[in-house]
Amino acid sequence: MLLVPHKILHIDVYFISRYDTMNTGYNITSGGTSGGSGEAAYWYGRKHTEETKRKMSESRKGKKHTEKSKRNMAESHKGNTNRRKLTDEQEQLILTMKKNGMTQRQIAKCFNISRSGVCCIIKRHKQ
Repeated sequence: MLLVPHKILHIDVYFISRYDTMNTGYNITSGGTSGGSGEAAYWYGRKHTEETKRKMSESRKGKKHTEKSKRNMAESHKGNTNRRKLTDEQEQLILTMKKNGMTQRQIAKCFNISRSGVCCIIKRHKQ
């Protein structure tokens, strides 16, 4: 049986209601929205406090990827020729945009790259 997206959302609403998982479980919506996007997203417009960011950072310190994870990541990148190479001028423009207050998300959308790609460029030029 193949489930199409709109049917899945109806099933989601049914089970959240049936088992009252908004009150007794982990659901924060009544379902059918797939979490939403943009302004409809639960976390839209919210930011972590500096204390929360510090705690998240501390919780990750010292953790290393296992050899198996490293192999899996390397394997997933093999043959990936779609990686976009930015010119030096584009990288300078990214740095200027960041200095002028644009977020990494906004910059990433402008260049059609990931936020982590923007972060790597910024870190590379800080050195």
